[in-house]
Amino acid sequence: MSVIAADLKLMRADGMDSDAIVAAVAEMEREMTSGVDRAADKRREWDRERDAETAEFVRWKQVESGGR
Repeated sequence: MSVIAADLKLMRADGMDSDAIVAAVAEMEREMTSGVDRAADKRREWDRERDAETAEFVRWKQVESGGR
C-alpha cells in the first residue's frame, strides 16, 4: 500500500471530511514531487560546473598552444 493510500485509510477512519482529505492529499503529492525537482536541479548544477571546467580547460589549452 502506498503512503498516500495508507494515510487516506487513516483519515477516513478518523472521520475527516472530504475537503480536508483532498487538501491533505494535494499537499502530500506536492511534497513527493518536490524531491524530483531537487534532484533535477542538482544534476543541472553539476552539468553547469562540468561545462565551466571544460570551457576553462579549452581556454587554457588555447593559451598554452598560442591560439592554435
